[in-house]
Parts: sequence; structure tokens; C-alpha cells
Amino acid sequence: MGLLDRLSAAGAQVKPEPKPAADKTIIQKKSNTVGLLKKSLGVETTPVVEKVIETQKDRLDFFDFIQKHSIQYAALFTLCNGIYCAEYSAGFDGVSVCQSVSTKDFWDGLALQKFTPYTFNTNNNTIGPLYQFFSSFLKDKIDSICVYRTQDDSIFVFCNFSLYEDLKNIGFVDVSFDKQLPANITQSFSVDFCEAIESFIIANHKSEYKDRIFTAFSNALYFRLNTAFNEESGVELIQEGQFKIIIDSPDTIPFELISNHLRLDCSYILNEHSQLLSIKELKAE
Repeated sequence: MGLLDRLSAAGAQVKPEPKPAADKTIIQKKSNTVGLLKKSLGVETTPVVEKVIETQKDRLDFFDFIQKHSIQYAALFTLCNGIYCAEYSAGFDGVSVCQSVSTKDFWDGLALQKFTPYTFNTNNNTIGPLYQFFSSFLKDKIDSICVYRTQDDSIFVFCNFSLYEDLKNIGFVDVSFDKQLPANITQSFSVDFCEAIESFIIANHKSEYKDRIFTAFSNALYFRLNTAFNEESGVELIQEGQFKIIIDSPDTIPFELISNHLRLDCSYILNEHSQLLSIKELKAE
């Protein structure tokens, strides 16, 4: 199926689901309950000898990893000034991205040891403290969560999948978009999500960490666009919130079709705010 056929078929969707690689809550402070999770909640861990791990240089690429294993919901929480945020994510909707802002104390109490997969699930009722990071829509779809702290104290979180053996020799989780862009360009479009992202953040009262959340939204959209335009096309990051879609197709994609497709598909992340995105068709160079 060509790109034109796929975009036309996608127009019939109502609520786009996250593609396999492809509730307001207050930030939870450190508490005795969180600090004792491993004891009182019986969290499963797979200990790894840290001295051995520190000497190896294995690295894992976030998006390659989740695509390889078809993980639908995952995020890499990065640390800055004592605050974590899901800077990179796949399958997270906008509410979940906003709710990812969390304290270092929380994660220290939950998963202090590096290079150790911690699992939380509904079967033993240990998943509760992590539900604060997910929208009501996603909570119903998640029954297990794995948390893994890397060498640089980033927190790798993925859901509904157990990959202990793949993780235990990993020191760092990198992020890259190595997709090859089409050499021949038949059409190209500039897409600006800045107004849509800012509108969503304001609507969800997250102005305190606006810059970091904006970056997280831009990265989430970048990955979603890369999975949406994965044949006969490519996506180039111009700057945060702004992208260029490059198409190499024997078919001419109508502007209205690609515009409607983008607003529909990205409504998974931005809800109705996706209507505020700006798209322009670029002239051939």
C-alpha cells in the first residue's frame, strides 16, 4: 500500500491508538510509603553487580529498542535540577507527558539502584505509585511497568513487557533518529506545532516547567511523525516543535489530505489542540 492509500485509509479513524514502535495529579513527594516500596510492596528486582556494569560500555538506543520489541508505551525520564520529566516518549498522550514531571526524591525511593530492572504490576498491587504519570485513557491499558535507572540517573520506563536480560548489561540509554531521508523529493511540507503545544500546556496548568514539557512534546511528536511517515517519506527536525515532511512518491498527496491526517493522528498527543498546527506545502527546490 502506497503512502497516498495509507493516508486516505487513516482518515476513517476516530481516536488514533499509539502505533507499536511508533486526572490531574500533584507531583508525589518522597514519603515513607514510597521509600519502603521494595520492602512493603514486594517489588520484584533483578540485582546486577554494579562494579561489573561500570566497566562496560554497552549502550541502548531508546527508539530502536522499543521498535525492535514492539513496545507501545515507553518513556525516558531525564533529570535536571532535581526534577525528572519524560523527555522522550512513545505511546504517551499529552496528559501523560505533562504528568511526567516528578521529583528525584520520588525516583530515589522507588528505584534507587542503577542497572536493576524494577517491576510493578497489578497482580501484586505494586503499580499504584506509578499510575500518577498516566492519563485515565492509558491507565486502563497498562498492567505492568518496568523501571530501569541508567549510569547518568536517567529513568527508562516501559510498560506491559519484561526484558530483563536485554537490560542488565546496559549502562546508558541513548536517543537518536537515524532514519534515512528520501534522496528524491516529490513533495515537502513544513509543519509547526508550537502554538498547539503551548495551548495544550496552558490548558493543563503546567507553566512552571513549560520549557522542559515543550521539549518533551516536540520529541514525542517527532517520533510519532517518523512512525506515521515511514514509507516513501521522512521527517526532518527543523527546531523544537517544527518539522519538515519529505515525500518521495509517484502519487501527489493532496494538501487537504495530509493536513487532515496530521491533525487527526497527532490528536492522540494534543487532543483538540492539534487543530492549531500550521502546515504549508513547500515549493520544489
